[in-house]
Amino acid sequence: MGSFVRRSCRKAMAAVFLAACLVMVDAVVRPGFEGVGSFGSVVGACAPGRRAYAAAASQSYRVRSGDTLWSIARRFGTTVKQLQVWNGLKGTLIRVGQTLRVSASAATAGAGYDRRLLHRVSQGETLELLAARYGVTPSEIVAANPGKAIVPGSVLVMPYPSLPVTPMAHDPGLPDRLVSGYYAKSTLEDTLALATVRDRGESLDLLVFASHRVRADGSVDGTIHSDQVEAAGRMGGRFLLMFTNQNGGRFDRDVVHALLRDPASRMRAVAGIRDVLRGHGALGVNVDFENVPPEDRRYLSQFLRELADGLHPEGFLVSVSVPAKLREDPLQAWSGAFDYPLIARICDLVFVMAYDQHYATGYAGPVAGIDWVRAVVDYGVTAIPAEKFILGTPAYGYDWRVGYRGARAVPAFKALEMASSLGLSIGRHPEGQVPFFKYKERGVNRVVYFEDAESLALKIDLVKSIGLRGIALWRLGYEDPAVWGVVADVAPARSG
Repeated sequence: MGSFVRRSCRKAMAAVFLAACLVMVDAVVRPGFEGVGSFGSVVGACAPGRRAYAAAASQSYRVRSGDTLWSIARRFGTTVKQLQVWNGLKGTLIRVGQTLRVSASAATAGAGYDRRLLHRVSQGETLELLAARYGVTPSEIVAANPGKAIVPGSVLVMPYPSLPVTPMAHDPGLPDRLVSGYYAKSTLEDTLALATVRDRGESLDLLVFASHRVRADGSVDGTIHSDQVEAAGRMGGRFLLMFTNQNGGRFDRDVVHALLRDPASRMRAVAGIRDVLRGHGALGVNVDFENVPPEDRRYLSQFLRELADGLHPEGFLVSVSVPAKLREDPLQAWSGAFDYPLIARICDLVFVMAYDQHYATGYAGPVAGIDWVRAVVDYGVTAIPAEKFILGTPAYGYDWRVGYRGARAVPAFKALEMASSLGLSIGRHPEGQVPFFKYKERGVNRVVYFEDAESLALKIDLVKSIGLRGIALWRLGYEDPAVWGVVADVAPARSG
């Protein structure tokens, strides 16, 4: 969701550093495998319904013009990450004529679990502590490690249980490539988003109204304001309703923890969300739970599955907004709870919030430099099918005091107005390719990094080159007005 309800705890809460490695079911740890010693990238092998390919004889494929790693993975019923592992690839770039291994040997096949983690026990770790950290039960750890003692230095298999996967709901009236926007209000009088919908609604395919929240007991509340009703009408009903764990202007960790851990509260939330969607005629839901404890990873996925079970039969779409990340680290304080591969199997659309590379409580820098966004996407497509992947793009920036932590949020259009009124030249960050300018305020040196049409165009090029489902602008009304001259490139064949 918004970067203006900021997550100052994201960086302050350091992830536990463990000497562990993510490996395929029953496979040995590969020397030099990416992520050894830090909880590396997810190896999304042997997903339910895909175990057959793991037992097939090794096959190869010669890359043709127009191929992408994702299209090849889809053709052969595997994942981008698996292709990377089998072929020793670091990123997603491939060349015409390159020969790729596209299937595994029978040695990679397994049963019972989708994939497993290896964990080396540290001093002071107990069975109960490990179970809580990995979101499993003590008995499941014992069952996966028959006869093994839990003592410092021993290596344990940490089971990663699978969940049933619900089918994708009908996708009513949405094009193959989407231009979507988050519709939020900073005050009751804030109609900036409505002005954008009035002026540029023909360029938008989908709205996401930041409108509701879920409490710890599963009850829901929220309001659709009159301007949002007008916007929904102008969009022909093409909108989702967002449900968050906000409480008192922040994403509340205790609220979401209590909700996810209690089956009755989860059931109440599913029923409440369904009733709200019915009452407002929404296409579906967007779940924006942030600051989720990493030990609740399993329960977050369970809630999303239960939500899909409750909404899909009535034709509602189930989408989720997830934090950007560069690798899979189940213990990372801010993003560890979000199991990309499993969430992508459950939900219809996954909005990856690729912003706040540099954030309001940190030091100055690009909010979403193209080099960082490209790395986010490179990891994301290993776990999220491109047809479900919505790239979240910012329409704002931050104004920092040079050399100090802490910044003021500024809409992109305001940043442009400010630079113009002060007669300042706008530079571009060499790696991130985002605009910035410097100025003095009462003798204090300040710097503003923000996003404009040119930086958005680079992200749109990335979306097109990889074949992602589209973009989502946070938030409507804050954007550089010139962005509407480049968003047409997201889906040039859109027929209105």
